[in-house]
Amino acid sequence: MRSILAKLDELPDQLLLLGCAGLAAFVMVAHGGALLVRHLAPPDQAAMVTHIARYSLPLGGLVLATSIVGMLKPQWRSRILGLQGVILVLSSIALVAWASTLLVRGIPEGNFAWTPGFLTAWVCFSFYLMRRYLLPAGWSGAIYVPLVAAGITLPIDIGVLLRFLVKLASS
Repeated sequence: MRSILAKLDELPDQLLLLGCAGLAAFVMVAHGGALLVRHLAPPDQAAMVTHIARYSLPLGGLVLATSIVGMLKPQWRSRILGLQGVILVLSSIALVAWASTLLVRGIPEGNFAWTPGFLTAWVCFSFYLMRRYLLPAGWSGAIYVPLVAAGITLPIDIGVLLRFLVKLASS
């Protein structure tokens, strides 16, 4: 297992920057589009979208812009990927907290969808970036940080999916 995880460190920085840029573009399209159609949503959903977009759109723009800079300036790539790791880990913590509230309070009314595995992949990738670019290289357990994060997140991800499916079946 350790050797498989160590192989991930051979991924080129450019590929990771493209991954970060893709995630940022996804967030900007999803949340920007949600802002455009929020007037069609129930008031509580519109307020939630507005609140989330207030943070996600500027951070998405920052990650996208720094990815472009990282592609143009190879000497800055490690620092940029470290910064992006921090941003994505913070977003992961917020996403896991939000998903946990869905487990406790239930799925909101209105237009809601859940993509199983996406939350877990987001968290795993975020913690991988943090581990690769920010954690001390001498810490032997650091290689497992993304797996531990994914292991904590996967049950929440599956739990939300099951609540969503139960809600769909009951409507």
